[in-house]
Amino acid sequence: MIFSVFQYLKALADPVGRFRTLGVPRVVPAGSFRTGNDAVVFRVVSGGRTMMLKCYLRPPQAIEARCACSQRTPLTAYCRWLDRELTIDDDAGGTTEVGVTVGEWIEGRTLADEILDAVVERDAERLARLSAEFDRLALALLGQEWAHGDLKPENIVCSPNGMRLIDIDSIYTPELAGLTTTQLGTEGYRHPSRTESDFDRHLDDYPIALISTTLAALALDYDLYRRNDRGDGVLIDPSEAVAGTSAIVAEIERLFARAGDAAHTVILNSLLTPTHHIDGLHEELQQAVEGVPDADNLELAPRGGRWGYTDTQGCWVIQPVYRSAFDFREGYAAVQLGDVWQYIDRHARQKMICAEASAIKSVRNGRARLLIDGEWVEREIDEN
Repeated sequence: MIFSVFQYLKALADPVGRFRTLGVPRVVPAGSFRTGNDAVVFRVVSGGRTMMLKCYLRPPQAIEARCACSQRTPLTAYCRWLDRELTIDDDAGGTTEVGVTVGEWIEGRTLADEILDAVVERDAERLARLSAEFDRLALALLGQEWAHGDLKPENIVCSPNGMRLIDIDSIYTPELAGLTTTQLGTEGYRHPSRTESDFDRHLDDYPIALISTTLAALALDYDLYRRNDRGDGVLIDPSEAVAGTSAIVAEIERLFARAGDAAHTVILNSLLTPTHHIDGLHEELQQAVEGVPDADNLELAPRGGRWGYTDTQGCWVIQPVYRSAFDFREGYAAVQLGDVWQYIDRHARQKMICAEASAIKSVRNGRARLLIDGEWVEREIDEN
């Protein structure tokens, strides 16, 4: 059965006797609501408590399991399913009892609103903070057995206690393994090949990589938003990225190269993956959030036409993202990230950018060696 926003507005305008357990909820501010494709959400006060009341336009899928998942994690708003809670007037002149979701109302603004304000105000520091905070949230989310299923800036609230997820109606949880879903997530953030049978804990991989890349890039150049916004804050079209035809992917790669941001370069390149599952994304985000751990005797190693560094056990310490690279000498390695030569330290931090050089060599006696206009020159290491 399908219900309308009008039916719920009518019920909430005169709620006396309509609720089984919630008393007489009052919409705050009066008459306000937020609607999506499948539900309408009200901010209500009942029994002195402010809460979220979600009323469905069509029956929700597996909502009890999804509410149970929200109750086990601090990453999402806490929700409960109340079956046959609300009585609404039906089209036949009678009444119908419908279930609703109630839960925690998280005070704050959505990440989408925060991004837009920061861009309008040309606030690079604020964008950098949002980028770092989102990466921390994403790293925590990738460590879970469940996935949100419709991850996008509009479904992330920036609260005083950090970023939290809202809208649990697309969650994958292990109890639902083996099922399919018609809720594929928002088109501008999901992998273009995702189908109803792609329903597992990797649903958030692609939107995480997309949002992480977008925020890190905007922190370096907020005008990217003005030049490339496709609506809803989407800068990179997933279909174009996967097809290898996205001009902005190349532009962002150059930005990251100049900034020496190897971690987000790897995350950016993962947007070209042919499936919704991004192998190694957790490790890439961990490097973005926590940096590269201490390790002695780093060894230069290739993978997939790129170079990185492993420890003595062969485990990657610095991901293979460099076009060219040399062994570490005197604490520095000469590498080429994108088209930009630079020196990095053992934590993959850019220590000296050599944008004017066509090639560089390993440090010798504390001095950088650069090929500029066909001649080799030596310079003191100038840490950025």
